[in-house]
Amino acid sequence: MTCVWPMMAMLAIVGSVMAQEDDPVALYRFESETALQTDTSGNRHDGRVVGGATWASGEFGGALKLNGEDAYLDCGAAEGLNISARGSVTVWCRPEALQGGIVNWSTGGNWGDERLVLAVNTWAGAQRMMGCIANGRSFQQLALDNPPPGEWTHFAITFSGTEV
Repeated sequence: MTCVWPMMAMLAIVGSVMAQEDDPVALYRFESETALQTDTSGNRHDGRVVGGATWASGEFGGALKLNGEDAYLDCGAAEGLNISARGSVTVWCRPEALQGGIVNWSTGGNWGDERLVLAVNTWAGAQRMMGCIANGRSFQQLALDNPPPGEWTHFAITFSGTEV
């Protein structure tokens, strides 16, 4: 299982992952300009900044600016981040362009693996925000409104155990 987040050319701030409990299992505020981002939920799921990310001002304080090529926050594979039974992922972002993924929680790299994804679908030349959940046997996909470039937008994707 891998929780990688975010990868889009954007600024991201205050992202959280919630499992079956009501409290976040991970919360990243991007308050320090260091490669290790502390999980402020208290659950010690610290994330590591990977690739060409830089820091910037965000809607609520600090933000991580991603280059759209190789930058992301790797949250690791702790069992506490497993949201396959049910859970939610939220993120504030300010896209500079519509491309790539915002959140990817997965047990592998194929559509048949368990996953929860929030991304820009560029299949067949389209650029459309989408959410997807897969349980290893089947998947559900939904279309979302595109965020306006240059404006802060809040996204949340929730999996009830059977539906996105």
